[in-house]
Amino acid sequence: MHSASPGFSGAAFAALFSVIVLAGCGGGGSSASSGTANESYVAEANSSGGEAVYLSWLAPAQRVNGEQLSYQTDIDGYIVRYGQSPSELDQQAVVDCEVLECGYNVNGLSSGTWYFAVQTVDSNGLISAPSAPVSRTL
Repeated sequence: MHSASPGFSGAAFAALFSVIVLAGCGGGGSSASSGTANESYVAEANSSGGEAVYLSWLAPAQRVNGEQLSYQTDIDGYIVRYGQSPSELDQQAVVDCEVLECGYNVNGLSSGTWYFAVQTVDSNGLISAPSAPVSRTL
C-alpha cells in the first residue's frame, strides 16, 4: 500500500464512523455513534486469546474534492489502527471489505483502554487520513 494521501473528505469519515460501535468483554468505554436512525449494534465479542473489540463502520461516500466514491469499485480495503494511546496507534490490521457496512474483530487485547481509527485504501492504493479515534475500556 502507498503512503497516506488526503484523498478522502472529513465528511467521508463522518459517514465512515457514523455507524461505529465498539463492543468488548467487561468494562465501560465510549463509542462514536452518530445517533442516526439506522445505527447498528453488535453483541459482545469474545476471544480465547484475550479480550476483543468489534468495530463496525460505513464506507465513505466521497473524496475530499467531492467526487463520489463507490464502495463496490473504488475502495480496495481498510486499515484498522489501534493502540493504548490515541496518539500512538501502533498496531494495525488490513481489512478487505466490499460491502457498505464493514466490520472487524480485534482479538487478543489486554485489559485497559484501547483506541481505534480506520483509514480507507482506494483502488489506486491511496490511503486516507485516519478517522478520529474512538475508545473502549476492557
